[in-house]
Amino acid sequence: MHISIPTNSSLNQMVVWLTKVIAKEKQVAFNQIDSEAPFAELGLDSMSAVTLSGELGTALDIELAPTLFWDYPNIVALAQYLSETVGSRTLQHN
Repeated sequence: MHISIPTNSSLNQMVVWLTKVIAKEKQVAFNQIDSEAPFAELGLDSMSAVTLSGELGTALDIELAPTLFWDYPNIVALAQYLSETVGSRTLQHN
């Protein structure tokens, strides 16, 4: 999947992309993921956080610590951080 994130104003695109990534990781439908629910409620544990931070870091071409999922406790908060940090990138997730 390729999604172009042109600027910080594309927070919604980042939320959608992260929601798709989490849905795939948890093997649930996209519409079953609440982007404002805490990651713990979505079933994200420490092993998932390590896996996802590695995948997100690879897709964004930056190093991300697994603790991001505790520092930014839901998809919207993490998307805001990533939008501000990454800026213009092409996101990839298989």
